[in-house]
Amino acid sequence: MTSIIVPVGPDGRWSADLGALGAGNRPIRIRSRSVAGGGGRSAWRDRSLSIPAQFLREATWDFDFINQRAWIENVRGQGVAYDLAGMLGQLTFTRASAATYFDSAGVLQDAANNALRFDHDPVTLAPRGILIGGARTNSIRNPRCEGAVPGTPGTPPTHWDIVVSGSGITLAFAGTGVEDGIEYVDIDVAGIASGSPILQIRPETTTGVVAASGQTWTHANFARIVSGAAPGGTTSITWIERTSGGTSVTFGSTIVAAATSAALRTQRIAATRTLSGGGTVARLTSRYDISIPNGATVSFRLRIGLPKLEQGAFASSPIRPPVSSPAATTRATDVLTAAVGGWFNPSEGTFVASFSVLGLRSDANQYAATIDDGTISNQFRTLANNVTGVSRSLVTLSGGQQASLATGSVSPGVAKTVAFAWRTNDAAAVEGGGSVQSDNSVTLPTGMTTVRFGCEAGGGAQLFGHLRRVSYIPRRVSNAELQALSA
Repeated sequence: MTSIIVPVGPDGRWSADLGALGAGNRPIRIRSRSVAGGGGRSAWRDRSLSIPAQFLREATWDFDFINQRAWIENVRGQGVAYDLAGMLGQLTFTRASAATYFDSAGVLQDAANNALRFDHDPVTLAPRGILIGGARTNSIRNPRCEGAVPGTPGTPPTHWDIVVSGSGITLAFAGTGVEDGIEYVDIDVAGIASGSPILQIRPETTTGVVAASGQTWTHANFARIVSGAAPGGTTSITWIERTSGGTSVTFGSTIVAAATSAALRTQRIAATRTLSGGGTVARLTSRYDISIPNGATVSFRLRIGLPKLEQGAFASSPIRPPVSSPAATTRATDVLTAAVGGWFNPSEGTFVASFSVLGLRSDANQYAATIDDGTISNQFRTLANNVTGVSRSLVTLSGGQQASLATGSVSPGVAKTVAFAWRTNDAAAVEGGGSVQSDNSVTLPTGMTTVRFGCEAGGGAQLFGHLRRVSYIPRRVSNAELQALSA
């Protein structure tokens, strides 16, 4: 261990030219000679610069969910680097159900109760970090497509209805299976279309889903053309709002992307509707439709997998019941926390959060990360605001906002990095290396105990998205450094 002595100025700051002493990641410890006039802040700079290169420089706390590793420095100059197993040991996670995610090979997997989901992009297979979501229910009872019997026409999956309106087209159920972890049913479609028929795939009965006017619902399913050519007509989701007895009250449709021959995991369509049929609406059906142009000769096999109908403004991750147990199934809320330790400086700090959202909620903000005292009254937080659609960083004291800094718009599926720094009367935030937003009238909360990932105290305001990395530096970095950290 090589040590050097660095005088600390009256403002508590120090500087030194370390030259090549740190080459090869050799440990260097910096110790102050005096803290006179520095308000004690220099103690938070008396720390090792031997952080391994893969972690954020100067961070005393760094959780990298993309690369599944962490760094924690609870004692100045005595940090510990953790691999995945070690990182999980520093976290507390609960979810009272299984939940789905894509693994590194692009296979849809089920994470067990209380198991984090390290998700991957099903198209590129790139890691997306941990998937954090709230409770959602798939009201389609048989998304696994169980009960289908091959034949001409054969029998559709249990609770499903698959027909062609119009004439000239015949259907045959070719069987069921699993592609990349996604359960599916194959449907053969052939003939010469007469009267512009529509292939209609309704994965639930007319009375199976309880709903009400004013609610917002989202349908999603995987679809693929296995063989032959798509008919060239419009593909859409048709919504029918119904009475309790299943009678249609009103309906509408949403055009979606037509299926291609690409891998099933890469073709998940989704559509959203806010119900508007009035007080008699008590049930809802959603239907995957393909129109076939009049006179068209068609012969193709369509694969449909894991349909989902959930109450919410966007599609969350697929939800399915246990095998051979068809029923409406709820995925429980993800709650991930860590304890505040010696790595935290109560006088100042910088929080860096990289995240993305699946969509914007209609009912609540979406928290990326927060440091709090166990309540929502005192906290430092970065979130996506569901009303304005912007990312925002806030300091809250006794329930009042000391700083509220908007840094940019939020686009579903687009990763962003927000750097947020604070000390008394000096808070600033920036994302993507852009313009710094600041507030010079800030009183800091005290008594911080908990870090929360993707939710607020109490488990609400879930992110419904991916956390890529969350880091903390125990000083208020400069504005230029903030821009660099967020770039």
